[in-house]
Amino acid sequence: MQISVAHFVDVRLQTPDSLELHGWFLPYSNDSPVLVYCHGNAGNIEYRAYKSAILRRGLKCNVFCFDYRGFGHSSPEVNPTHSGLIVDLEVVMNYLQKLVVDGKASKIWMLGHSIGGAVCCDFVAKHSEAVDLLILENTIYSLQSTALQIVPRYLKLFVPLCVPPVWRNNLRMKDITTDTIFISGQSDTLVSPEDSKKLYELCAARHKLFISLKDGEHNTDWAKYGFEIFEAITKFIADRDKIELNREMNKEIKKSSSSNSPALS
Repeated sequence: MQISVAHFVDVRLQTPDSLELHGWFLPYSNDSPVLVYCHGNAGNIEYRAYKSAILRRGLKCNVFCFDYRGFGHSSPEVNPTHSGLIVDLEVVMNYLQKLVVDGKASKIWMLGHSIGGAVCCDFVAKHSEAVDLLILENTIYSLQSTALQIVPRYLKLFVPLCVPPVWRNNLRMKDITTDTIFISGQSDTLVSPEDSKKLYELCAARHKLFISLKDGEHNTDWAKYGFEIFEAITKFIADRDKIELNREMNKEIKKSSSSNSPALS
């Protein structure tokens, strides 16, 4: 499959605290969803150009990838913070919601990798109605739990003292009702598959799916696993939409039957 990132729109957005965010919009079609891609802790969107193009082709959707403050060309002189990343995604979502209103996309999907999944969870827990589908790829259980997995044993006692109690996705799951897909690499040494499974079990979404990738690592090889992932996601969306259509039809039937019932004298 030939992948090209030649066709994209360079986007600059302003934050409420007067910083500039840099992103790329990869168009697919106006009647397709737009997927906002929140990347992990290292690198910037230039390192994810190939993945963004694969996501566009595989999911048949528009893609918007961006750098948080302090990453890439997004106000690189600024140090990224927990609260700052939350604001950055809110700014991006305002931009994407305007695209939907203007008819340049049908709905919003969201994909977060690693700590990017934590940024997504924070937003979706507060605004589940704004996102049609959430995809979490090797997303941390919490920042402290991830630190405990990677530091030497003799330093584990210091993790609660040195690592702030933020990005606690385990506490966010009960508020996430957006349909959610979890992607977990079974050879991930940063985010354990067990932690990913725990998040899946805690998630309050009506429709959810757990995709386990045998030999998959923290940075998913989308060239290798892409077909498997896209096939599972496509089937999940089709099954979900069918279930929800039947649910709405049954509601209408019950409503119609109730309105046509003779009144008791």
